[in-house]
Amino acid sequence: MKTPARQKEVTIAAIIVVLAWLVVPLAAQENVESYLKKGNEMLRVGNYVQAVADFSQAIKLDPKNIKAYNDRGIAYELSGKLDPAIADFSKALEINPQDAGTYLNRGIAYRKKGLFDEAIADFTKVLELDPKMADAYQNRGLAYQGKRDYAAAIADYDQAIKLKADNAGAYVNRGLAYANQGNIEQAIVDFTKAIEIDPQIASAYQYRAIAYYGLGRLSQAWSDVKKAKLLGARLDHDFVEKLRQATEGALEEK
Repeated sequence: MKTPARQKEVTIAAIIVVLAWLVVPLAAQENVESYLKKGNEMLRVGNYVQAVADFSQAIKLDPKNIKAYNDRGIAYELSGKLDPAIADFSKALEINPQDAGTYLNRGIAYRKKGLFDEAIADFTKVLELDPKMADAYQNRGLAYQGKRDYAAAIADYDQAIKLKADNAGAYVNRGLAYANQGNIEQAIVDFTKAIEIDPQIASAYQYRAIAYYGLGRLSQAWSDVKKAKLLGARLDHDFVEKLRQATEGALEEK
């Protein structure tokens, strides 16, 4: 039979063991958060190699950390390494199959890889989980556009704009879909709306210049070419040369 003093020693020892068991995970979690913070800072400055290294350390400490897999997947994706990005997003979904953001991230990686059906499936899953996520509609529209299903793309851009009326990118993308359908006038309407929302969106000027050229509105095309250049757009040399030749031809006719 244990004496009261001995019983007290045993109780204290048990408490110390329990505290030691708790302190290790807490310390590890602090390290995980530190690596996640450093990794995201590296993402922000474009140092994707170091970001991957930091997120990998977080995963080593906490193999079930969804954020670490997601963030490392984003770092891989931004550095053009789509296969490991998809693998990380898939691992995160094994841990939590109901995370809409992870489906969105994996769908974007699939789309960039040209796997449009897989991308569409992921974006559709996002919308099942969160029907009001405008980014899912916009990205699914891009995937449909990749499949040259312009009607489906336009329908998704419509929804993206309905959910987020100031989405300049959705107007640009819908304008491109209209242009691919041959509806140049409507494309110009959308490019113009994008510019109203964001006057610094170079791609809208660039694509509207091409649309104006297609309609023979050469002076307006030149105006947009100049604006796009000022905003840093890389204009297709062949297009600019065709515009120059068309302008010279129009002047000769006068």
